[in-house]
Amino acid sequence: MADLTQKAARDLTDQIRTGMESIYHLIRAAYTGRAWTALGYGSWDEYVTREFGSLHLRPPLEDRHDVVLSLREVGMSTRAIEAPWVSFRSN
Repeated sequence: MADLTQKAARDLTDQIRTGMESIYHLIRAAYTGRAWTALGYGSWDEYVTREFGSLHLRPPLEDRHDVVLSLREVGMSTRAIEAPWVSFRSN
């Protein structure tokens, strides 16, 4: 595979950033909609661990503050916010 051009690398990086932002909107929706209950899990933590335990996802350091604030706005506790990051990075 050939190395990316600068433009291709920028386009790809921007797509990744947009995708990461979309993920946190989906996490908010799953939390506010109590997705874990609909799927038969006993808690948010169990849902995250069982459904996403093999993923490695963590917001970039420069975006972390905004992501946390966004998730707090929908009522997520610090523990609930940390659950995906702990689960995603532990496997």
